[in-house]
Amino acid sequence: MQTTFAIISAILAVIAAVTWHRSATIWVPAPAGVDKGHVPGHGLYDDDSSGRRYDVIETIKAQSRWNRIASISAAGAAVFHGLTLLRFAL
Repeated sequence: MQTTFAIISAILAVIAAVTWHRSATIWVPAPAGVDKGHVPGHGLYDDDSSGRRYDVIETIKAQSRWNRIASISAAGAAVFHGLTLLRFAL
């Protein structure tokens, strides 16, 4: 059982790392033809450092979804790692 918990912990830790990286790099492109700034009734758009125009609000929502997955995975990894240590200590 200890090995199983350690493997689950490691898998969840990798998932957390990958999804946190995704949350840091995801961006949602703005619809074609919109100008930088706020378009009433449509959203908020900006350019990143490489000149790509993106939808600020939708990008934040996407980052939030990936962060949620990452934090749940990290919490699971911590729980299973803790159970592994407790099992080893007993």
